[in-house]
Amino acid sequence: MKRFLIILMTVLFAVPLFSQEIEIPRSYERQIKRQSKKVERFEEKHDVVLDPEATIPLLQTFDNNPSALENWGIKYLEFDQYREKIKAKKDKRKVLIVIFDTAGELKHPSLLKAALKGYSYTGEPLADEHCHATHVAGIMASDFTNIGLLQVLINEGYVKLLPAKILHNQGWGDKPEIIAGVKDILNKVQVYLDNGWLVIFNNSWGGSQLIEELVPLYAEAEKKGIIVCAASGNNGSSQVSNPASIKNVIAVGALQQNEKGEVSRAPYSQYGEALEFVAPGSNIYSTYKNGSFAFLSGTSMGTPEEVACLAITGSYHSQNTPLEIVSHVRKNARDLPPVDKDIFTGYGSTPIGNLLDNIPEKIGDEPDDPEDPGQDSMVIKKERIITLPINDLQMVWGIGSFKDQRPIRVDLVLNITSDRLAEITLDKTLEIANSFFGHTGLSFSDKKADVYDAAEWTARFFHRHANEIQDIYALGIKQITVTDKTGRTFIRYGEDLKISENVRFEDIPILTQLK
Repeated sequence: MKRFLIILMTVLFAVPLFSQEIEIPRSYERQIKRQSKKVERFEEKHDVVLDPEATIPLLQTFDNNPSALENWGIKYLEFDQYREKIKAKKDKRKVLIVIFDTAGELKHPSLLKAALKGYSYTGEPLADEHCHATHVAGIMASDFTNIGLLQVLINEGYVKLLPAKILHNQGWGDKPEIIAGVKDILNKVQVYLDNGWLVIFNNSWGGSQLIEELVPLYAEAEKKGIIVCAASGNNGSSQVSNPASIKNVIAVGALQQNEKGEVSRAPYSQYGEALEFVAPGSNIYSTYKNGSFAFLSGTSMGTPEEVACLAITGSYHSQNTPLEIVSHVRKNARDLPPVDKDIFTGYGSTPIGNLLDNIPEKIGDEPDDPEDPGQDSMVIKKERIITLPINDLQMVWGIGSFKDQRPIRVDLVLNITSDRLAEITLDKTLEIANSFFGHTGLSFSDKKADVYDAAEWTARFFHRHANEIQDIYALGIKQITVTDKTGRTFIRYGEDLKISENVRFEDIPILTQLK
């Protein structure tokens, strides 16, 4: 079989970290050599092997408040200057960013506000033991103001990250796993698209050979309105890597900054006709394993910086289509040498000032007038079932009383029969959920009650609460996932939510309003 090699686009260079004033650890080169030997062994058995530099950080710190160090992309891309303007915007659109990488779950404390529980297509657990995905995620969604570009939107609940694990913990994977992951995610994000979310795919990986099966998949993604970005590559050649070279994918290169603060294209950043944008990629400080933070370099880091620019623009200009958002970013990019669109820097870099201050142009014909202009615009004519995910809800339960409170996190998948617009249905559903969760707890008299019971009864009481609201819609629970503070997770499905015949009346929990 012809070998197919993909490497994650991360290259760590032994250079000073400029204004950060960080010394390069002496052990770094030895660690790289050891990892290189592992890679050689993996290449004999697997289709996809990660670059050894993608695993070893230049610097790893465990400071819980790393305020002395920063992701320099925040200032270069003007996210620090526009925080208040972003916060003041009222009708922002929600954004889902899918990270195809080494994680199906993002456990770093700095990412918990944004991270959804994702999926693994490798056969391994969801956890990110490699940590490339964690670093990529932090660039966009760390809740530290000096690291995460989208921190303002994260705090307001406008951005969620969905990790898709297509590469293994030890840095290898197989072509079928990548294809299976993209196919499945295309189906899973449809519910977000149906409910007005902007969806962006982040691919911080690439290789010299094209995965042919990805071409129709990313064409389908574009038709659905998904923006797909990928790293241009790190070998410095004049050919953009794959999948960044695919027509429907935005190829992103890397910028570097010298000790004087001057910014230029990183010499390792692959270029060519397919290149569209360049973004800060060298010596980027972000989240890493075990709650730590680390510096990594490469077009892997430039890609999430650019994805953040597209996300903030798409959220801020909520009435524009994804096609209009991409066109707007191209038009308002900051040109870098050489002049105009070129093979080395594409359209240039994309500081968000121009992107937010200017209004995107409409593309295509204006939509037809509604058939019945007098009809309530909140209502559509046909009643149908809308499936909605509602995540990160909080509740507590206890045995006998609330002296021993046991916090749980609740994620729901709801089927809602509605004749209203999907956006209106989603907003109302969130309002109903917030009116119940966070203010309500369960108290069991049965000392044998566990998280399984908490899932069962939480679903029952919320279902009753939601359907008591008149003239809205009928709500059914398709799935409930409950996770306790120890990490134990229980999933119940709607058809299984039945009261057992042997449940005694005195063991039915009490629904309690929390103060």
